[in-house]
Amino acid sequence: VVGSAGKTTTKEMIAAVLGQRYRVLKTIGSENNEIGVPRTLLQLSPSHEAVVLELAARRIGDIRYLCSIAEPTIGVLLNIGTAHIEFFGSVEGVAKAKGELLDYLDESLTALVNADDRVVVQEIKRTKGRLLTFGFARESEFRGERLVLDQKGCGHFLLHNVPIDLNVPGRHNAYNALAAAAVGRILGVPWEGIQRALAEFEAVSQRGEIVRKNGIAVIDDCYNASPGSMSAALDLLVDVPGARKIAVLGDMLELGAESGRLHAVVGEKAAGCADVVLATGRESAHLVAAARAAGMAQDAARHFEQPEQLGEFAVAQLRHGDVVLVKASRAMTFDRVVERILQQLS
Repeated sequence: VVGSAGKTTTKEMIAAVLGQRYRVLKTIGSENNEIGVPRTLLQLSPSHEAVVLELAARRIGDIRYLCSIAEPTIGVLLNIGTAHIEFFGSVEGVAKAKGELLDYLDESLTALVNADDRVVVQEIKRTKGRLLTFGFARESEFRGERLVLDQKGCGHFLLHNVPIDLNVPGRHNAYNALAAAAVGRILGVPWEGIQRALAEFEAVSQRGEIVRKNGIAVIDDCYNASPGSMSAALDLLVDVPGARKIAVLGDMLELGAESGRLHAVVGEKAAGCADVVLATGRESAHLVAAARAAGMAQDAARHFEQPEQLGEFAVAQLRHGDVVLVKASRAMTFDRVVERILQQLS
């Protein structure tokens, strides 16, 4: 599984689906680099029938190298965005790196790609493998239809006229589930098993996990952040019902020269998704400025020098019916902000 966002959740979903038929080994946590992938593979035993790996890249050649180790028979390309763009210089550079998965897959192997991602579609000519697509918007072999979100923001859709019901919120997770269902069908998992696995699947910790306490919903998405995943998280904030929407955000790192512009793009979107935007981090000053420029009042879009100040202010603002999104790059240690909020709610 390769992509700019959603790798870990999709890996877990695929493992859950395949687990309905096979004995499965999967990537340990998010150990998706040149150390973590071999660590997972060293756990393989003769009794395993499938292994599900996520592969990440920080430079050109990383995915190619990891493919040479893992020797995938199915490659899933979820999306291509601006995550880690500091290391690649441009989205085109990111595409070049992620597309190495497609380069690896020959005629005997299968490439499963997101037909709704414009950049991914531009890269599909790179593969010699059996090409299969998934998506909701465009024609594809695994096209989801009639996607709706329930009162908890969880997706429900049809795939080949079979109902798929999710217990994890967000439109982005509907795409992840669609990819997992497609892999299941490619490998012969019965529809009943796919339906059961996805209906029972719960959010991975700190990746869109919703914790409800005392009438307040906290969306804990603090594991990491990129422009693409931040946009998806803001969409989730909109989709989860609540009286007031609060976005508690921190810096997205590894964006290089594009950082200021990309934080501003997120800030502009946040202004349309949240009633209150609270942010900290040097780069997030651009985010708050853009939110204000998009029409948010100064007291509704605030920037704080320290995460501790942000956490204290956020806790003081909370009231019954609020939905709070907490998201930032891993190095911002926003797990402490989540912990502070949940302690106060307890």
